[in-house]
Amino acid sequence: MSGAFRRNRQRTAANGLDAMNWTRGLFRLWIVASLVWGGLILAIVFANAPLPDAGLQRAGQIILIPPFAALALGAALMWAIRGFRS
Repeated sequence: MSGAFRRNRQRTAANGLDAMNWTRGLFRLWIVASLVWGGLILAIVFANAPLPDAGLQRAGQIILIPPFAALALGAALMWAIRGFRS
């Protein structure tokens, strides 16, 4: 058993609670939300009449920009919250 894992288990055993990894959980939530968002945008684009190349480029921007903006905002908030703990 690695030292870091052993220390983590000892710390959670002392608290009597299971440790929750917020960073990992929020990242997984972001992945799922991004996939759902991208799927919805693609469904809307392909359900409508064929778009010119500029329209497909715009759809690509709509798919990518909001999830990465949410990731950046979440990372900034986690960084700020960790600053209060140390």
